[in-house]
Amino acid sequence: QTKNLSDKLEQVQNRCARFVSNIYRFKASVMAIKQQLHWQPLSYRRKNLRLKFSYCLYNDKTCITKENYIRCPFYVSERVDHQYKVATISSCCKSYFVRTALEWNML
Repeated sequence: QTKNLSDKLEQVQNRCARFVSNIYRFKASVMAIKQQLHWQPLSYRRKNLRLKFSYCLYNDKTCITKENYIRCPFYVSERVDHQYKVATISSCCKSYFVRTALEWNML
């Protein structure tokens, strides 16, 4: 279901790109049009916004109490991890905070 919704949103963005650039030819590459417009893929934009929100939450720049959502990890490797690592849990692995914690730790 989520993949289907993402595909539909991507289709809307493709139509918008054609509309904004006023190029309706069937053979025109939508990807090239989006590159000309400097539009990033929606998945990339969503990931960046998730990471931005996590940064704001981690640094107390929101009205939300971070202790309810972000936990300190049990172990932080000085060689491999960065100092802002957050704990991840395996339950609800597709949830917003777990997915974002994994992406955050890969920065």
